[in-house]
Amino acid sequence: MIITLDDATNEIYSGFLVEEEGTFSTFRGLADVFAEHGLPLSFYTDRGSHYFYTPKAGEKVDPRAVTQVGRALAQLGIEHIAAYSPQARGRCERMFRTLQDRLPKELALAGIDDLETANRFISTTTNSSWTITNCWQRHGRPGTAPGALQERRTTSDRPPTHLCNHC
Repeated sequence: MIITLDDATNEIYSGFLVEEEGTFSTFRGLADVFAEHGLPLSFYTDRGSHYFYTPKAGEKVDPRAVTQVGRALAQLGIEHIAAYSPQARGRCERMFRTLQDRLPKELALAGIDDLETANRFISTTTNSSWTITNCWQRHGRPGTAPGALQERRTTSDRPPTHLCNHC
């Protein structure tokens, strides 16, 4: 699962399933985000090998050895920030845990058992982010700015499936 989210709001900007995470899937996620939201000032990622070269596991990245993703971001003028703190990684991991808990159940309920159909389902339910962030607002989960999504969404825009244990 590849997820690109806004660190400040936990809004999911892009989400899809792939057989294997890597450079191509990163570029796909970035293309989705840039087309919909424009270029960010910075891009905060884990230290996966498609993002950064780390000479020794667990140590700092080598800023001189730039990956394809790093070169592309630099050419676009986007600062690429490597996540080191457990808190930073924790925000993303919490989102992954929520999605990994609910998404297989939702796919099974919808009778979906192939990657292409699953990605169509995801693009119509989680990319809008209404399901996760609006739910957190209703149930007191942290990570969203109160009222931010309601200004952009109306009741008729709400997706039919909720990816939340409470809704």
